[in-house]
Amino acid sequence: MVIELGFSSFGCYKDKLIDKLSEFASSEVKNIEIWSFSAHSNPDHFRYRDKNYLDRFSHELKKFSLHPYSIHAPIDSGQSIFSPDELEREKALEEAEKVIDALARIGGELLVVHPGGREIANRKIQLEVSLASLRQILNFCQKHNIRLALENMCPGEIGSRVEDLEYLLAGLSSAVGICLDTGHAYLNDNLFELIENLRERIIHLHIQDTHKGSDEHLIPFQGKINWRKFMHKLKEIGYQGVFMMELRERESGLEDLLKEAKNAFAKLIRMVEK
Repeated sequence: MVIELGFSSFGCYKDKLIDKLSEFASSEVKNIEIWSFSAHSNPDHFRYRDKNYLDRFSHELKKFSLHPYSIHAPIDSGQSIFSPDELEREKALEEAEKVIDALARIGGELLVVHPGGREIANRKIQLEVSLASLRQILNFCQKHNIRLALENMCPGEIGSRVEDLEYLLAGLSSAVGICLDTGHAYLNDNLFELIENLRERIIHLHIQDTHKGSDEHLIPFQGKINWRKFMHKLKEIGYQGVFMMELRERESGLEDLLKEAKNAFAKLIRMVEK
């Protein structure tokens, strides 16, 4: 079972990411996922619209031997790919295209997308709107040889159910996969159902722990997820990818968060070693 560790910049989303790259490098984390939600963070966290900035960012990545494995598409308020409002949806698609261009420019591989949000109308209609948008996003991705991964959502949202994701996958290329968020799945009581049903379509992971009732983004073993069962299920389906830790920031800083995440990762891997 070959799995590499990665870390999402969600853990330092209030800071300028370019200033935090040295801390990722010091912790020996090689793969990073970039958080691009400007409405939920410092707008300067990652300036994906600025080509000069992107070239400087790429230079810094190479200097620190970091790989920008993936990026999370923005879900800023007023920009939703699953919105029934056509203007809002088009605005979101424009931003998604800019993010994909940015990822390609810095040498990344994978785009994570939220395929749905809060159910506000007919679920089937919302899924159809989402699918239409995802087809456009897939076209953007294919131009740059970027893979597309749909993230399972929180309770009450489109994309939270296994059948939602199966419907969307059926309408897209077989190259499109799932980003399995462990916390979201735990809250939906379908973590192991998702693994069993989607199996090889799971191409990316957002690793976080939580308790019932809240999407907490804790380090593994700080919440209630059955990690031993999870690791054995991953081994059973032959998952070979990045173990992307998507953890909430902490007052003690990024260095401590990375250290604890690495220790948790080592403990998880020992669970499935022979």
